[in-house]
Amino acid sequence: MPPFNILDMKNYLFLDINRYDTTFVEFQSLTWMMATTEQQISFSGKSIIKDYTIDINEKLYFLPGVSIPRVKLKDLYKDQKAKTVREVADATKVICGRKTLDTIADDRWLYPIKTECVKELIEECYRRDDLSTPVYDGMMEMFSIYTEDVVLGHWALPRCYENIIGDLPHPSCDNRYYFVKDDYAGLYSEIKDLQFYDEDTLITIVNGANSTTIDKDMYDSLVQMFKSSDTDNYILAMEIMANSNYNESLFYLCLLFKEFYNRISNQRTRTHVNFKALCSYMGFSSPSYCAMDIDEIVNIFIAKDLLTKEIAINMLKEFKEEIGNHGDTNKMKIAKITFSDDVIEYLKQKEQKHEPAINIE
Repeated sequence: MPPFNILDMKNYLFLDINRYDTTFVEFQSLTWMMATTEQQISFSGKSIIKDYTIDINEKLYFLPGVSIPRVKLKDLYKDQKAKTVREVADATKVICGRKTLDTIADDRWLYPIKTECVKELIEECYRRDDLSTPVYDGMMEMFSIYTEDVVLGHWALPRCYENIIGDLPHPSCDNRYYFVKDDYAGLYSEIKDLQFYDEDTLITIVNGANSTTIDKDMYDSLVQMFKSSDTDNYILAMEIMANSNYNESLFYLCLLFKEFYNRISNQRTRTHVNFKALCSYMGFSSPSYCAMDIDEIVNIFIAKDLLTKEIAINMLKEFKEEIGNHGDTNKMKIAKITFSDDVIEYLKQKEQKHEPAINIE
């Protein structure tokens, strides 16, 4: 699901009706729906803070979708006297994860129908005794405080209007609406104006002092462990990956997932809380689907603002042969094709004989 601006949501009415017989209106429900059609590049109207520290006596609230194992926080709780709170109002920092949006929100293709048309349809159905008086009165009470100019519904809503009333005065087509799930509507109202703090930074903080940085030598050792036939070596390698300094080890973590995802995804260790935290940091939808290609590796560095010239050069060296064999990707291109040395020398000799020059660079 594309990210959207959670602050731009409006409080719509959603009318759910029977979608099987559009000649007869069977009202299922009229409910409130926080929704928006706007797609934005951030989860909130403000940027998520990535550069922060945990102060003494910090109170942390974890939004749904944050997957930091609580056992990893024990040193933070001990050294900084930080603690987790259950109420948003008690928090000094609200931690947001990459899966938070997908957890609390969803999307549907819905039709926006003018509010006066929907009220007209309801009035007609009440006149035809298709609606009881208590249900009708309840709907009219909701409309009495409704301020939006459209009501949302499935495809059956405009079809019912056309079958019962006639042509819609304002023809409507479906739009993709992003909305807060019912279970999180209350939470939305509490967090919509707050500043969020990035989960990845907290993972780096809790992994920091005691974690291992995977360098070239350790990477080579892990490669040999994954290439062995002993599954215990796979498990140990995955534990080292899960307890590494993610930011400092990211390049080699990506290479390991790219080369050995088949072995990693078949090990039960992938469901351990620490390894699941690593998979969340890497942006995988599930530990079972942890494959990476060249473009995904480049993208994760850009998304985390960790791509440097040094890293870029290492990527070019690492993937040079693969790009040469398979051609361009979206993020890496073959820059120049030239002749072999013997052909270049031959052409240079001809140029010295005053024959027409050819640009070979």
